Amino acid sequence: MEVGNSNSATQRSALIFPADGTSVRLVSYSIKQKSEGDGSVDFYDYLPDLRPWLEPAFLERDFVDFQVDNNPSRDWLQSENPDTWGNYCLYYTTSPKLPVNQACRDVIKFAPPAERLFFKGDVILVKHEGSLGMDHEYINTPLTMVDITARVIKKMYENQYLEKKVESDRNFERELEKHKVRHPEIYSAIETGAIERFRTGQMTEEDVPQIAALGKYRVGFPDGSSKKLLG
Repeated sequence: MEVGNSNSATQRSALIFPADGTSVRLVSYSIKQKSEGDGSVDFYDYLPDLRPWLEPAFLERDFVDFQVDNNPSRDWLQSENPDTWGNYCLYYTTSPKLPVNQACRDVIKFAPPAERLFFKGDVILVKHEGSLGMDHEYINTPLTMVDITARVIKKMYENQYLEKKVESDRNFERELEKHKVRHPEIYSAIETGAIERFRTGQMTEEDVPQIAALGKYRVGFPDGSSKKLLG
């Protein structure tokens, strides 16, 4: 099995659809703690270290998560093989820094037109137990997931998922910028680390004015009640 990182960290197997169009196969990846240079796609600890395959576009990666089971109501994700049942994340990028993924091109059986977004570089499937960000655990991805993953890739292309995700991200960024303008004190306290130091009891004198400025904010709840943000 191809090994992406040979250090002593915990290793798990992933399924790779190689950019060069060679055979879909298993590779071994490391599990790492999230660090500042990992970007914001994986917002939780721990995460799969996929740099060996996704560089130089690692920070531009994205993923789609899905579940495989024997539920007949979701025929394209249905499987009679218990080894394939479980939760998965399919990591990909559409970055122009990387070449068109020939293995994914083989899945859709034609060259994608220039105006369509398509998978670039290696596409990697990882399996996990539990909900992401809630004590999830990465486990080995079975080789028997090749056909199901190909169906996911084909479905994503047919439904223009890549284009829709890019547009959704743009809308989110626009709304985030508006929110930052409306609530500058909150984002200033986040970006300077003042809120984290307040949370952990490590405030400095410089943090006091920033934390004090948050006193005017309240959090609303579905039942109509509210409480102070830092109450």
